[in-house]
Amino acid sequence: MSDIYTELHNGFGISWSDPEIGFGQFAFYFGNGGEKVICSNELMSKEYIKKVLCAMVDNCELEC
Repeated sequence: MSDIYTELHNGFGISWSDPEIGFGQFAFYFGNGGEKVICSNELMSKEYIKKVLCAMVDNCELEC
């Protein structure tokens, strides 16, 4: 099995850390012939993934 994090061609990865539960990575990529977006989620829920994505946007500085 290939390592999804080193072979992302049509997607992106996010590394996260949380003092309460540890750290991990999410990888988003196109699967099923490009028809679906797949998230390699390390058994984390959609709610937790949304929390990480929202925190990333809320804490970023916009360029313009």
